[in-house]
Amino acid sequence: MIGFISGFIINLQPLIVEVGGIGYEVQVSSNLLAGLKKRESLSLWIFTSMKQDSLELYGFSSLKEKEVFLSLLKVKGIGAKMALKILGSCTWNQFLTLIKEENIKALSALPKVGKKTAQQIILSLKEKISDDMLVGSQKKNSQRNQLYYSLEKLGFHSSEIKEALNKIKWNSDFKKNMKQALTLINS
Repeated sequence: MIGFISGFIINLQPLIVEVGGIGYEVQVSSNLLAGLKKRESLSLWIFTSMKQDSLELYGFSSLKEKEVFLSLLKVKGIGAKMALKILGSCTWNQFLTLIKEENIKALSALPKVGKKTAQQIILSLKEKISDDMLVGSQKKNSQRNQLYYSLEKLGFHSSEIKEALNKIKWNSDFKKNMKQALTLINS
C-alpha cells in the first residue's frame, strides 16, 4: 500500500505526481487541486483503494484530512468519490464542526448529500468526534472559529493562523481582530 508520496506535479487534469521517474495519478479534492501548479513540488498523504478492476490513489494535504476521509468511508452509502467531493466543498475542520453541531441543513447543502445521508453521517460520526479533534474547538468562541476559517480561505497555513490567534488581544470587533491576525501573520 502507498501511504505517502512526495514529488513534482507534471499534470493537473488528471493530477499526476512524478516520484522517482514514475508518474502517479492521484485523486484530490477540488479545494486542493485549485491551489496547485505544474512543476510545483507536492507531498500528499495517500489512501490506496484496490478493487477487482482498478487501483486508485486518493491524496490529502494533511494526515487529519485523510483520517476524516477514512471516517466518511465507514458511513453507509458513502464511497471514496463522494467523500472526496464532500471534503472538496469545505475544510475537514468545518465538516467535523457541522457534525458536532448536528447541522443537518448545512450538511445537506454539501454536494451529493441529501437529508437522509446527512442524518446518517451525524449518526455514524458524531460520537467519534471529540472537541480536541477540532481546530479552535467548540469550547472557544465562535468569533475565533470564524476568524480561523476566514484566514484559512485566504490561503494561510494552519500553524500560522493558530500562532496568530493565540497572540491576539481579543475584543468584540471582528474587523479589529482580523486586522491584528493579519498583522501578526505578516510580521
